[in-house]
Amino acid sequence: MTIEKLERKYSINHWIRAYIYLRALETGRKWTQPHFEKISKNAAEIYRYKGIERTISFLEPLFVDKTLELFSERDLTNFKSFDTILSDIENRATYKF
Repeated sequence: MTIEKLERKYSINHWIRAYIYLRALETGRKWTQPHFEKISKNAAEIYRYKGIERTISFLEPLFVDKTLELFSERDLTNFKSFDTILSDIENRATYKF
């Protein structure tokens, strides 16, 4: 699928929602569906009237504190550091580097 086909098929609101969803997963947010919908709606409105830079400025503080905690308090070489994203890492084969 080309970029042009993706842009025709999916609106910017779809991509904003996808971004919010993925960042929430990445940072371990346990939001309710109404909370997610409220954030998505606000982000779409900000994008509509103020553009992408203001939208990102609105969204990033929702995720930054958890990301900073991950990088400042955990050992990034330890597989258990990413247990939220890779919950079944312990069941996988051992990797040789």
